[in-house]
Amino acid sequence: MHMTSAIHGNAPKAALFGMALALLAPIASAGLALRVNSLEDNSPPGDGIVTLREAMQAIRSGQPTDLGDNPVGTSVIDLRELSGEIELQSLLPRVDRAMHLLGPGRKVLAISGGAEGGLRTRLLHVRQPGTLTIEGLELRNGLAQGGHGGGGQQRSGGGGGGAGVGGAILVESGALALLSSRIRNSAARGGNGGSQTLPAGNEGGGGGGGIGGDGQTGSGLVGGSGGSGAPLASFVGAGGDANRPGGNSSEGAGAGGGSGCTTGIPCSALTAFGGFAQFGGGGGGGGWALVSGGVSPTGGDGGFGGGGGGRGGRLSASDGPGGLGGAFGGSGGASIAGGNVAGGGGGGAGLGGAVFMRAGSLLMEDVEFVGNRSERGLGGSHGSSGGPGQGKAGALFIMDAADAVALRVRFIDNSATDATGGGFTPGQASDTGDVFGVLDSLDLFVDGFEASTPD
Repeated sequence: MHMTSAIHGNAPKAALFGMALALLAPIASAGLALRVNSLEDNSPPGDGIVTLREAMQAIRSGQPTDLGDNPVGTSVIDLRELSGEIELQSLLPRVDRAMHLLGPGRKVLAISGGAEGGLRTRLLHVRQPGTLTIEGLELRNGLAQGGHGGGGQQRSGGGGGGAGVGGAILVESGALALLSSRIRNSAARGGNGGSQTLPAGNEGGGGGGGIGGDGQTGSGLVGGSGGSGAPLASFVGAGGDANRPGGNSSEGAGAGGGSGCTTGIPCSALTAFGGFAQFGGGGGGGGWALVSGGVSPTGGDGGFGGGGGGRGGRLSASDGPGGLGGAFGGSGGASIAGGNVAGGGGGGAGLGGAVFMRAGSLLMEDVEFVGNRSERGLGGSHGSSGGPGQGKAGALFIMDAADAVALRVRFIDNSATDATGGGFTPGQASDTGDVFGVLDSLDLFVDGFEASTPD
């Protein structure tokens, strides 16, 4: 579904919007929904209690719930019997088919990623061919925390920080519809770059942080492994040893730190290179190379939103830059000429405090975004510190491969540490505390709505 082009046709915009919503928002009729009767996050099977998590797992497995509701032929999860808060202990099951969460109203029922003020977890992850409709609910206290880069010792570089993307919802691909709902007090935070840990000794570079976990500190001459890329990753970058550089990573995961070299261990500056990361991951820190010629071991580049790895030291080395940060990520610190001292990892980016759209379609009607925020990760402190990442889009981050359409949406008190400011213009690229990217708006869209106390 490609909505940006659709809304610019000859048909009335509101009619086109309604047609699109009809595809994503089926009506819950009697006998065609899975009932949820508990605010708990988990309960034993066969106890007559159905939680939201259990209902989502039933749709994915095709097996009836403890209330006897059959998921075959429906995508609707009926939460209308509940009031209060569902406090999650971990990310809900991935949405990779049609699901419609139908609530009693955003003032009545909330799904939370942690106790108030104690953010714990992202709430939802959508992957193609998944389509997720959220209706009559509040989502709050979600957290996307990028992993921190692993530390490096005096002569080995720190790993880059991972990106924090989508504090409440990450749409990797697929479609999301938000109807009569609210997303509040959620955050995307970039991971910090790896800093110097101890004086010279363990000479492997630090592993890069992933979007789901911290990179490891080098151990002896072996570089640290990259951090988890959950929920995107298939493998992390392995730390290098004396015969190979740090490993490159898969989607979301951190890269491995470069190897360390010492007397009697055959190596070159090349084998001490940190690994390179893909989307969201931090680059690996360069290890220490006991060689007097050639180049000093660079840190690996970060993926989109990830920080670059710090450059490793080299015997009699001249200075040189660290690995490059990915888009919105900080670059790794340089090695220091004559000091045989390495650089810190670059900070990761915080992108989309409420929702991150990597690809797919977002449709919104009567939605509030309140008090969400995106925060940069800091560069690692070392002989030469890494650069900070950037915080973009306190509410919505929309990549070029995604389309977003809004009808009656309010943004209230959202913030991003590195928004460029300026006004919001529908259909044009924005970089405000609320939105990064292109958002098409239809009627009564309010940007920078006056601050008020959420009801």
